[in-house]
Amino acid sequence: MADLHHDLRGEVVIVSPGRADRPYDFNASSRDRKDRCPFCPGREAQTPPEVDAVRREGAADNPGWQVRVVPNRYPAFPREPGVEGGAYGVHEVIIETPDHERSLADLSVPELVVVMDVWRRRLRVAREDPRIQFASIFKNHGARAGASLEHAHSQLMAVPFVPRRVADEVAAWHDGSAAERLSRDIEDVSFRVCRSNRVASFCPSFARFSWESWILPNDPEARFEDTSDETLQETATHLCSLLRAMNQALEQPHYHLLVSTAPLQAGRSDAYRWRIELFPRLAQVAGFEWATGVFVNQAPPESAAARLRDQVEQRP
Repeated sequence: MADLHHDLRGEVVIVSPGRADRPYDFNASSRDRKDRCPFCPGREAQTPPEVDAVRREGAADNPGWQVRVVPNRYPAFPREPGVEGGAYGVHEVIIETPDHERSLADLSVPELVVVMDVWRRRLRVAREDPRIQFASIFKNHGARAGASLEHAHSQLMAVPFVPRRVADEVAAWHDGSAAERLSRDIEDVSFRVCRSNRVASFCPSFARFSWESWILPNDPEARFEDTSDETLQETATHLCSLLRAMNQALEQPHYHLLVSTAPLQAGRSDAYRWRIELFPRLAQVAGFEWATGVFVNQAPPESAAARLRDQVEQRP
């Protein structure tokens, strides 16, 4: 069971005691982590049955997969509401590669396209349930970013409400203020990392975290799950470049990756702009940030953009 509560600002808090039972393998040695990893091929029986996969060979829940999607064994909430209500939704794990030793940054652009196509597909599946209002794809890479297992994976969480922070941003897109702020940063070359025909990557002037960077389509698109194959291909190219540039500049940091997309059901959110947000965990969120929600960014976005841009341009 999981319960929904609202804090003094009206924002939702999910109380989910079952999450405390999930395994944490970063206390073990690298060899031990690999030897007992439930996401490695041959251990498919250690996860719930897969709900999606990209396979080169073999049957479901057997080796031969390139990307595999399974329900989270320790979900933040159940798939269906209990008899007395409570929180419910979808919580899935997207295992991004069968190779335990490879990270998302180690994947080629074609391999990244496959992973991102699965992200797109799982968002579409979540949207088919009319009760589900919002879904988030996210990745926690490394213990400092909150990952409990080392094997490269991302997650989807989908819920029957629109979080207040998302609703506030939707309103900002609807009244034009979000578009105005964003357009200035996209056009300012001092914040730009790279730009292609369909996609731009940059460090926003309003970045909350040091070295935070965004990837988004040049033309307004509300939903990542509806983007074209051509835009997905360019997005994968930008993400590959950013991940490798960040790793080179910051020596393999732990990081968060967020796919921000509009609420799933049609409406005012059509003015939204999807994007991928990438930010390393270089400093702890401290008391002032927790108390106020106001973040102190210690790395000027122009400087971060310049360093990332240099790294991208140096790569063959």
